[in-house]
Amino acid sequence: MDKIKILLVVLYKQKINESLTIRSFCEDCHEFHKDTLLVIWDNSPINQNIDFEYLHNLNIVFTYQHTPENKSLSCIYNIILNTYSRAHAIYLFDQDSILTTEYFQKMECAFYENPDIGLALPYVMHNNQIVSPGVFQFYKGKYLKFLQKGRVHSKNIIAITSGMSIRPDLIVKNKITFDEYLSLYGIDTKFCLDYAKSFSYLCIIDYQLRHSLSQFEKEEKTIKLMRYSSQMKAMRYITKQKSIISYIFCYLATAIRYYLIKIR
Repeated sequence: MDKIKILLVVLYKQKINESLTIRSFCEDCHEFHKDTLLVIWDNSPINQNIDFEYLHNLNIVFTYQHTPENKSLSCIYNIILNTYSRAHAIYLFDQDSILTTEYFQKMECAFYENPDIGLALPYVMHNNQIVSPGVFQFYKGKYLKFLQKGRVHSKNIIAITSGMSIRPDLIVKNKITFDEYLSLYGIDTKFCLDYAKSFSYLCIIDYQLRHSLSQFEKEEKTIKLMRYSSQMKAMRYITKQKSIISYIFCYLATAIRYYLIKIR
């Protein structure tokens, strides 16, 4: 897979031709079809391979993997990283993003102009607030007030996984992996913090990724508690590896937050 780009899209209970990520790539990014392999990883209980015809009709080069056991994202990312370690770049996505040719063009430019960088990021907005990338401060992530684009110091910069572009040769060479102790929440934060231990810089491209953010959607209390419980465990795990003081503050803060959600 030398010089080939890998577009990973993880599906969950969504048909291939209903995924915004897949549809936008197939229908709006024609110039990148030739040198990009679409890797569809279906984590649904029942496979969604009934609509391969949609991809065949558009001459999309793709592979399909189905894991009904809902394999952890960290494990999936590591499999892709190792399988396509010689690829030019790996783009990580979930099913609900919108891709354009500008995204790919700017990612290519970022790696061309910064051959020593292994990670490039778009930015994501919600209600005029920059929600990704962010900065990890003491025991949790915080929003950036101002976004510096281009080549930036990687220390404490964190970002959501969807939209990340990775140089697998550099990442594998430096033995950076996605922490498989984490299955969903915290995977992106831990990866960014680990990346910064080996690389002083990353690149933030001048591109706003349109991406669905589930954490801002209204939820029932039981679902919200389940989500926060998983986030809480991830935050405690990450801070425990940074320092005992960060862990203590994180433990107390998340316990209080969980209690407040519970009594509301």
